[in-house]
Amino acid sequence: MRPRLTPGRLYAMMSVEFQEARSRHCIGCIMPMLTHLDGRRDDDRANWELEPMGHRCKACEASVERIFAKYAALYDVKDHSAGL
Repeated sequence: MRPRLTPGRLYAMMSVEFQEARSRHCIGCIMPMLTHLDGRRDDDRANWELEPMGHRCKACEASVERIFAKYAALYDVKDHSAGL
């Protein structure tokens, strides 16, 4: 079982890493927000995903994918609607 973080804490950690990795020439890309999944599809998958987002440059897209994969393997999010 993965440690559970609040969505805000997890997003803050990913956003900081994204800001450090983001291309110095890019000013428009941001880390997309995350959303809790209602049910985990299998034990290896995190209980959250990133929300779809508009335009991202190719360099930032690769950074977002790498950061998502890293944190999805490490953390789940607390589902506040379930009182957890």
